[in-house]
Amino acid sequence: MSEIIERLHLAGYTVSLLSNTYDIHAKSNELRGFYDNFDNVFLSNEIGLIKPDMDKYIYVLKKLGSKPKRCIFIDDKISNLIPAHELGIIVIKFESLEKFKQQLNDIGIKDRKEIKKRYESYKKKKKEYNKIKRKYKKAKKKYLNKRYRKKKSLKRRLEFQKKRA
Repeated sequence: MSEIIERLHLAGYTVSLLSNTYDIHAKSNELRGFYDNFDNVFLSNEIGLIKPDMDKYIYVLKKLGSKPKRCIFIDDKISNLIPAHELGIIVIKFESLEKFKQQLNDIGIKDRKEIKKRYESYKKKKKEYNKIKRKYKKAKKKYLNKRYRKKKSLKRRLEFQKKRA
């Protein structure tokens, strides 16, 4: 699961956990470092609300400062997905790891190889763009210097002609 969380992070997503849990279970997960992978953790024992209570989803949206259509909610229980869907949150029912990876691809969240490939392509294009930009600046500077020298030369000739006259 940490591979998928990393994949979501690499794709630029904030990854939050919304879980129904008890104090002992939450403490155990905390000690194991399970929550370290998440940007935000919303636990029922701390909030006082449990899934599928719609108020829990509203609470999380407010805390995140996000609109429902910009969120994806993943759960293995349909009963937990229904309120999220009713709020306008994109929902994914988790059934298997392979199917889940495919569902992420379907909504545009690519795997690490694809992200790396896109990033390398972006870096290459940016490098080419910067090279062209430098050439343009150099040519512009050369043109302006040439123009300035011409102006200066013309100014000198005019001054010389005035002196002769």
